[in-house]
Amino acid sequence: MIVLEPLIRTKVAEISAMYKEKGVHCRMEKRGLKNRKTISNAIDIELSKQFDELAKNTKIAKSKLLDEAIELLIKHYKGFYLQYRPLF
Repeated sequence: MIVLEPLIRTKVAEISAMYKEKGVHCRMEKRGLKNRKTISNAIDIELSKQFDELAKNTKIAKSKLLDEAIELLIKHYKGFYLQYRPLF
């Protein structure tokens, strides 16, 4: 495998460059996501620990928990923005 390692790295770099030229995010291509979008963000360490525990204890996928949390945030702030949005 040691002999193949540089060859594999070169091939991966070529494929990544090809996707980048086409404007395609390589990781999404590998994952085959059709109805979901990948996001990346940083959260508070303590919240992260609690989130991990919640997912573990409920046996609900983190992506589903995030969907539910975002839906609740949108519902919560929707009324706020409708009430205080600028008139122009």
